[in-house]
Formats: sequence, structure tokens, C-alpha cells
Amino acid sequence: MNFETSNVKAQPVTADVHRTPVQQSVLFVCLGNICRSPSAQGIFSHLAASRAGNPKYVVDSAGTHDYHVGKGPDARAVEANRRAGVDISTQRARQFAVADFDHFDHILVMDERNRAHLAEMCPPRLAHKVKPIVSLIGRDDLDCVPDPFHGEEKDFDDMVELLFDVCGATLDALDQHAA
Repeated sequence: MNFETSNVKAQPVTADVHRTPVQQSVLFVCLGNICRSPSAQGIFSHLAASRAGNPKYVVDSAGTHDYHVGKGPDARAVEANRRAGVDISTQRARQFAVADFDHFDHILVMDERNRAHLAEMCPPRLAHKVKPIVSLIGRDDLDCVPDPFHGEEKDFDDMVELLFDVCGATLDALDQHAA
């Protein structure tokens, strides 16, 4: 399985340059790109790599704000992912760029605040690319991936567990669409 995972600091990813026509590109977006979106990037890549015959994906993550550009993921997120068998330690935070709307097939946001921020920037012709990451798991009681940043270790473990569910559902939907 061939995955390209960007560790770009403040520059937009040019996914189109590095992908083949059979690849789909997925960008996960949260507020600062140090907890939820790098976890989703790592978990999605981990799940996709474990599926035989799976189409290739270009996967990246970004934050709506520049608070942590160039920094690694929050240590608590790194540890929670490590406990689940996923390594996100080499990722680096970057800020979402308008060019990302053109470069990615799927832009999956962690919460309504992230969606609203991107909606302000998004060209109308590309609005269909932006979706809540939780939209594919069919749970009416869940409208976001809660931000664990101000929480405790359990909140990070809960985030990872939820992201395994939503990334698995996302991968199922994308694989079905590609078939």
C-alpha cells in the first residue's frame, strides 16, 4: 500500500502533483492541527494500510488556525494513538490554505466551528467537498469529534476510539465509491 502523508509546515499540499488517477485525496481538518486531525490522518492511513486491495489514498491534515504551525502533535494525542497502535509523532501542524479546496477530493472537518470557518473561504463550486467527519457513521447523537485539548488522558483515548469508528466508516464509503 502506498501512502503519502504530508509533514508540510505552512505550505498547502499539492496533492494533485503526487497522486495517480486512481488515488483519492483526503484532508482532515480541526482547529490547531495537533490533536484531532493528525489523529484522524494517522488512523485513516493505518486502517487503509490494513485493507488488502484497497485503493491508494493521499492523506493529510490541517488546522483552521495557525496556533501551532510547524509543531508536532500534542504529546497526549501521540500517546493515545501509540496505545492504539498508530504513530503520529512525525506529523507537523500546518494551517489550511484556500488551495486545499482544489487539491483534495474530500475535506473532513471535526466540528461545526471548523466547517463554518472553511465555508467562509470556500469557492461555491467546491463546497460539496467539505463534510463533517461524523456524517458517515449514522449516529444521530453525535455531531462532532469532541476536542480533547483541555481534557484528560481519557478524553484523548475516547477521541482515538471515536476516530477509529469514523475513519473506518469513511474508508468504507470511499472504497465503495471507488469500486
